[in-house]
Amino acid sequence: MKKVLFALFIIALSMSSNEVSAQKFFDKLSKAIDKTSTVIDNVLGADTETTQPVAQPTANTSDGVVINGVTWATANVAAPGKFAATPRDEGMYYQFGIKVGWCSGGPGKDEGGVTPTPASAKWGGVNGRDWSVQNDPCPDGWRVPTRAELTKLTDAAKVKYERETDEGGGRVIGIFTDIQTGHSIVMPAYQRVEMDGWLSWGDYGGYWSSTAYTQKQYHAYQLNPNYGSYDKPGAAVYENYSYYGYYVRCVKK
Repeated sequence: MKKVLFALFIIALSMSSNEVSAQKFFDKLSKAIDKTSTVIDNVLGADTETTQPVAQPTANTSDGVVINGVTWATANVAAPGKFAATPRDEGMYYQFGIKVGWCSGGPGKDEGGVTPTPASAKWGGVNGRDWSVQNDPCPDGWRVPTRAELTKLTDAAKVKYERETDEGGGRVIGIFTDIQTGHSIVMPAYQRVEMDGWLSWGDYGGYWSSTAYTQKQYHAYQLNPNYGSYDKPGAAVYENYSYYGYYVRCVKK
């Protein structure tokens, strides 16, 4: 800015009032401003926000995506040991610590019952201990993330968070992008199974950690990718009832 003011000052000194009309003065002033603006745009960029879409995976990859030092799967867990077909698929719902996937019959279904895989499973809950290796539903080479790993997704200094909704506002997806690399994962966040085994449709979706919350019975830590207000969306990790049915997004072992 100092250079801009100095340039304008030099132009003014180079002109005498008896030989240059007011119109010529403003013509020269306009040209000087245009040239200076071009220099500033080249240095700072004309816009501070990119108009390019965030790079997002369209199918699950075996290598995963590194976000803030953690390698994440690019899709939710479907049936135990399998990933969902695409990153925007819900996959199946899991109670904390139990290797049983529950299906709502398809995304977007309103209030209704759910069915388990395997079919003989019963609705239950785990109390007072972390998610065991034996009951981990993630495919080989992957595992349920810890509370600390989920919390890394909420580090605003290293991870950019965006919220995507459909036109009706019902289907919510959290998008997490590593600020340094530009790598992203998408996490659906619009349904959960309630403690009575019925499906709730809305902004209740969450992702389990493998970490139990031992200060309360039947509680564990989960990530909510749709936390905050409408005008200030965000994500947060906090404890909730282990009876709830939430999604699982695996990390690399």
